[in-house]
Amino acid sequence: MEQHNNKLRWIIFAAIMAVAAWKFYPTVRMAIIGEEGLKALDEKAQVELRSQAIKRGLDLQGGMHMVLEVDLVELVSGLARTPDSRFNERMARVKAQTEKNPTVDFWDVFTKEFKDIQLSEYFGERKQENGEIIAVLKAQSDDAVDNSLTILRNRVDGSGLQEPSITKQGQRRIVVELAGVNDPEAARRMIGKTALLEFKLVDEPARTNQVLEAVNAVVKGEKVVLPVDSAATDSTQLAAAPADSAAAKTDAKVAAKTDSAAFDPLAAKTDTVSTAAVTDTTRKVATFFELLTIFQGRNALLVSEENRPKVQAILASQAVKEVIPPTKEFLLGKMELVGEKPYAELFLLDKEALLTGKALESAGVNINQGGQGANAGAAIVELSMTREGARRFARITGDNVNRRLAIVLDDKVFMAPNIRSKIPNGRAIIEGMESIEEAKELANLLKHGALPSTVKPVEERTVGPSLGAESLQQGAMSALLATLFTVLFMIIYYKLSGVNAIIAMVANIFLMVSALAGFHATLTLPGIAGIVLTIGMAVDANILILERIREELRKGRTVRAAVDAGYTNAMSAIIDSNVTTLIAGVVLYQFGSGPIRGFALTLMIGLVANLYTAIILTRLLFDRFTNYDRATRLSI
Repeated sequence: MEQHNNKLRWIIFAAIMAVAAWKFYPTVRMAIIGEEGLKALDEKAQVELRSQAIKRGLDLQGGMHMVLEVDLVELVSGLARTPDSRFNERMARVKAQTEKNPTVDFWDVFTKEFKDIQLSEYFGERKQENGEIIAVLKAQSDDAVDNSLTILRNRVDGSGLQEPSITKQGQRRIVVELAGVNDPEAARRMIGKTALLEFKLVDEPARTNQVLEAVNAVVKGEKVVLPVDSAATDSTQLAAAPADSAAAKTDAKVAAKTDSAAFDPLAAKTDTVSTAAVTDTTRKVATFFELLTIFQGRNALLVSEENRPKVQAILASQAVKEVIPPTKEFLLGKMELVGEKPYAELFLLDKEALLTGKALESAGVNINQGGQGANAGAAIVELSMTREGARRFARITGDNVNRRLAIVLDDKVFMAPNIRSKIPNGRAIIEGMESIEEAKELANLLKHGALPSTVKPVEERTVGPSLGAESLQQGAMSALLATLFTVLFMIIYYKLSGVNAIIAMVANIFLMVSALAGFHATLTLPGIAGIVLTIGMAVDANILILERIREELRKGRTVRAAVDAGYTNAMSAIIDSNVTTLIAGVVLYQFGSGPIRGFALTLMIGLVANLYTAIILTRLLFDRFTNYDRATRLSI
């Protein structure tokens, strides 16, 4: 009966090891083929192999460590109904104090600054107590930080980065660790962008001219002072000259997915700018129009790259804001080459968005099959709207035929095509991306939504791959040496019985790393420390068993009786020590972060594997090598 049970246990053990080998195989394969061999595989095979192999953490393969801070001042200010100068002054003081001391409690500072003001003037209901309002604001800010955390995780996951670590720190900070990142600038764009998508109407040319004349009058009246610098172009009128070159390369546009002719291109990138423009680097800007360049053939105004800071300074001045209608705003478009120089178009838009990114259901990347010229075969972002979003989009496009609809992303006009017809299906495409990577980045940002508030980096560290490789080598060497010395000790001190413990220890390590691969865990230096610690604990359990067997043999018991008694008497001590350590590991994993969680995970996996190998596997080995109950001597 006992032999029959042992056969069943051997079958179970063989099945467990087979599953472990299957899970560990991708890691072995990646180690054999290396990065060069991995690049030779197609993209789908690369993603699949990377996802199944053990990932290396930031400390082993390099990458980025960033600490981001959610701007609670901006968030709270945005929640205020009618912020006045008094409110803005108090919030400025809150901002100054929280920036000076990042560890200070934001709500303590906020409460102190507004203690003599009735917050119901700006938030909540009339005559509502300040304490109640602050409690509601605090809950909203906590939700905003948690939502930012979720959105950042979705963005990073959608970008294809493997096993990122994104955790909350304190009230308003988020720690992001991106292992294996080789393009830090792309990571910063992906993480920092708010990705607020809005559809806004471009104002009629006549109204735009009127507002620009008013702005120009303010500048001429010297109410806006700019530093002496190179003034770019000089133009005293807004009326566009007749077109003198044909469009060869169309700009970005939005089109109905089922009707690519629904929108006109914005402009021809190869059109020339006004020949009346005069460059003068010796005098101070006298008019706003000197900073603008007429786009030939259209009522479009361009701002050169060197003039953009001046234009932005003028539009941000209080004197100019007073002449811009409160329902309108000026925004600049993307910098794009016109001829040989980069320009951005200046738009006067309705401040209120007709539609936002909340109406999007999905955003994906495709290749333009129906475009012409430069757009043919280029990357596009396909937008699909929700049912309600499609209904509103159809009404917007139907009511504004022959007007320009600006697509605004993070207060920058991405494009502003002409609406040629109603689009009823809620599907559109965004063209004009320079690469498939840019299209994927934009689609990922749009798909996972806008951050509820601005997040700004307050700390950034880059770990080089050489440091990671050195750390990995040192960690592997420490584990190897620990294993080697343990093997030597067990063989010298416990003779052939020590071999059983060594086999169990090797099986324990194999099960542990296979489990890491199976759980898609990330291996870090603290994780390697957890593996080394588990090796010691695995041997410790076997030492308890072997010492109890020795005691029983000294008492004159047979080999079979001594083995049985050794396992029985050592069982409680083994279970107690492993379970109590397992509880500590669970606590560390639950409340720890980063390296602590890595250590706790490998420790917990190793302890579970240790209980199996120390109790079940070594007993099977003893039964096998002592020929069940027929052995008369035991090498121990």
